[in-house]
Amino acid sequence: MNKLDALQVVVIEDDENLLRLYEIRFANAGFPIDFTGFKLAKEAIDHMIVASADLVIVDMQLPDINGYELIDTLFTLFSMVGTKVVVVSGKDEVDIRKNGTLPDDVSVFSKPVPFDYLLEKLQLMHAFKFGLSSQFL
Repeated sequence: MNKLDALQVVVIEDDENLLRLYEIRFANAGFPIDFTGFKLAKEAIDHMIVASADLVIVDMQLPDINGYELIDTLFTLFSMVGTKVVVVSGKDEVDIRKNGTLPDDVSVFSKPVPFDYLLEKLQLMHAFKFGLSSQFL
């Protein structure tokens, strides 16, 4: 895979099995995705210092920081212009939004992970990014 033609996707999820499932599903997407997964938020932040991402998927309950703090840190430290942030959590969207503040353009999904939906949107992002379509999310 040529990384220049791939969407850059970062997933921060402490469940090792679920992180592996993201990796497998994205590897079999049918279009290039450069997947990077982290179990700890600190590792993801360190990665984002040197690399950009088209999509960042965040679990809200991480062992080293909560998802609200992580998302706030990402938006404070990095230019998130052009980066879509998605929360995938065991809690529903109402609980997540009432227990903390998220930027308006952060999408929230409950587990189980809606892989088919995410892959459909990633395919649109890929088409838009590489000039194959004028549509966007």
